[in-house]
Amino acid sequence: MYVYATGEYGHYLTDDDYFIDSDHLKKAIEIIKKYNVKVVFSAAVSRYEEYEREDKIFSLRLNEVVSRRWWLENICKTKYGLTYFPSCGSGTVFEIKKAKKLNAFRGQSYYGDYEFAVKCILSDPSMGYINDPSFVARRHKREDGRTSYNNAFRGTLIFNNIYDFGCELNLERKTSEKIRFRGFKYFTMGFLMPNWINENGNSLSSLFGFLKELKKFDRRLSLATIFNINTMIQFMFYNTPIYHKLEDLI
Repeated sequence: MYVYATGEYGHYLTDDDYFIDSDHLKKAIEIIKKYNVKVVFSAAVSRYEEYEREDKIFSLRLNEVVSRRWWLENICKTKYGLTYFPSCGSGTVFEIKKAKKLNAFRGQSYYGDYEFAVKCILSDPSMGYINDPSFVARRHKREDGRTSYNNAFRGTLIFNNIYDFGCELNLERKTSEKIRFRGFKYFTMGFLMPNWINENGNSLSSLFGFLKELKKFDRRLSLATIFNINTMIQFMFYNTPIYHKLEDLI
């Protein structure tokens, strides 16, 4: 990849997404130069193909520059139905030398864009953010993270890599552990559970099997899942007629 990426800045297009803001590069580079940041994230439009849902704008409504301290305290937390995680796919603009330093995007890596984004947050004092959507993220059943539980499982393991990276940076171990565990919980609801249900159904035996699987990440994760009412409701009703009716109302 870096044989061809010889410029100062990088901007990648994830899978089958597409750009919608022709000024995005200009805006991002202006922020990089103004605040001396290495990476800029942006909002996105989620387009739900095959799901009969309207487009939804995902914007965290943050300042133009966001401190590492804020991200460490809030990443993967959910407030008022919004999870604070960077829209790190096709809306990311970064310095090429930063990506090289983190050894990003080399070889086959599951959820490499997510891992790169969080490692940037851990290693830099601040990041840029653009509240206007720069790209459309197409949501459909053939997405890598939604095609199999095995893919979702391997993708979720990035939070072990992120934890190790935090330790290498001498980040407080307690902070690294919180980020890892919150990441596991966030990906459980967003990726692991939907794929598991698609392959194993919503039965009680399926639930017990899923909770057993979660222990492969962290023994605390199964208890955290049981005691999270939103997660349990999602497990019971995901991909059922009731679930799809509720989707239409949201």
